[in-house]
Amino acid sequence: MANFFRRSKKMEVYSFADGKVKDLVLVPDQVFSQGHVGRGIAVVPTDSLITSPVDAKVAMIFPTRHALGLVCSSGVEIMLHIGIDTVELKGEGFEVLVKEGQQVKVGQPLLNVDFDYIASKGLPTDCLCIMTSPLSDGVVEYTQSNDDEVIKGETVLFRFKQ
Repeated sequence: MANFFRRSKKMEVYSFADGKVKDLVLVPDQVFSQGHVGRGIAVVPTDSLITSPVDAKVAMIFPTRHALGLVCSSGVEIMLHIGIDTVELKGEGFEVLVKEGQQVKVGQPLLNVDFDYIASKGLPTDCLCIMTSPLSDGVVEYTQSNDDEVIKGETVLFRFKQ
């Protein structure tokens, strides 16, 4: 009965790219599509700029610049992963616009990505926003469906902590 009166906290996550929503189960990488890393959303981008989906601290930038980790003040951890198998590009086609330890706001530019270059290498350009925090401490609600068009700053999902 005590849980009935407990207030749940809601966290909004915003689109980090302009493009078309793609359900994670459709992403051509089983680690992501089967939820092994966490829950989230993918966007097939239509422009080169990737922005922050939340207010957070940049906790980690992968040496190959294809992914970065964000930590929100609430402790929620988010990973942005740009493209599939793009680690193979060894940083080519990625321009990082932030530094580790930097505080960022929703919509702040994080990366500039040459998606034409990624596609020319035969790699999918799907960009993923994954909540890597333990799944047992909250519920994720999606506000967009597969094939919906989104623009940066539009709400794409909520995370509720019970």
